[in-house]
Amino acid sequence: MALLEIDTDVRRPTLLFDQVIPDRLLHSERVTLLANNEHGEFIYMVLGQDWVNLKAGDRIVPRVRPEKFVELVMRDPGKTRVGFIEDGQFVCGESVTFSSDLLSRLYDPLKLYTSYVKMEQKFARLAVLTQTYNEGEMLLYWERYYGKLVGYENLYVLNNGSTDGSCERLHPKTNVINMPSGPVDHEHFAQSQSHFQRFLLMRYDWVVKVDTDEFLVCEGDMAETLAALPGTTYRPEHAVEVLHDWKAEPQFDFDQGVFAQRQHFIRGTDLLLRPIISRVPTTWTAGNHMAAEFSEPLPGFYVVHLKYFDINFLYSKNDKWSRMEPTDNEHTVCKQIGTLQGLGQDKMVEYSGQEIAVRLAEARLPIPAWLAAKL
Repeated sequence: MALLEIDTDVRRPTLLFDQVIPDRLLHSERVTLLANNEHGEFIYMVLGQDWVNLKAGDRIVPRVRPEKFVELVMRDPGKTRVGFIEDGQFVCGESVTFSSDLLSRLYDPLKLYTSYVKMEQKFARLAVLTQTYNEGEMLLYWERYYGKLVGYENLYVLNNGSTDGSCERLHPKTNVINMPSGPVDHEHFAQSQSHFQRFLLMRYDWVVKVDTDEFLVCEGDMAETLAALPGTTYRPEHAVEVLHDWKAEPQFDFDQGVFAQRQHFIRGTDLLLRPIISRVPTTWTAGNHMAAEFSEPLPGFYVVHLKYFDINFLYSKNDKWSRMEPTDNEHTVCKQIGTLQGLGQDKMVEYSGQEIAVRLAEARLPIPAWLAAKL
């Protein structure tokens, strides 16, 4: 039986087979590792791209989406099988179980206790959480939208040492939590947000966790819509990227609505369809694109992303990130800072323009009238 455990050197789940896996499998880019369970759920990864051999040909570690592999095994422990697809055949298959060390790390006592607080004793139905560092007008725009949606007193801003005065300009009722400043580390960000979300669930039915440039929208009243749903973690069904055709459209005016100023909208990538709406403790990974817990798509919910909505704002944001100091761990988790620092300031404007230009060539996405009216 294969053992799923934690390797402290790489700080990730690793898979240890009973049998020694032949080198021909581990070193071939044509071989796929497959895990499946009795429910017909499966996950597969190409060894040459997504997995790396650790030692002695018998231990492998998922480089991409390890939490999804753990989630699959959790849903059917002892009944999930893992093996390799070689020339169309399933070989070296074994059932998978957890090590006691990994199980202790997966165990979250707060998942037992948050449900003990009765709904009628909670502060409000819905809280919205974000994290910020020198986001300027974007943070204020975020606050105005969500403040109208849930009330300013139900907004929570984790401030990573902002120095641009944006947090001081927020509504007096908006809750600002000043965090210790330090080098950038998206894993640390995800951990702090996961801990704080658990705290909020003691006082709220639902918590929405979004970046300052992400706007969650549904056609009806959001709190009423969520109140009718089973308590779990959800991701929006649709993602919209807003683009700036800077040769034809003016600079963005933060005092006006999004859809009144922009005409180019495309389908956002699947990375934007992330688990951001939850009534249960949620454990996000770096970048918040995934969580350790299972999430379901939420029909009719859109997330509108304002990254490419204004070329000047995009340049300023890229410039800001290029000047940040990352931890050693950040270099392995997120390549963004390294990429931007490698450009140099002279190429930053050109790079920002190319980011938008390549997307302007994509097919446009039709926007429902009700969505355009809300943002």
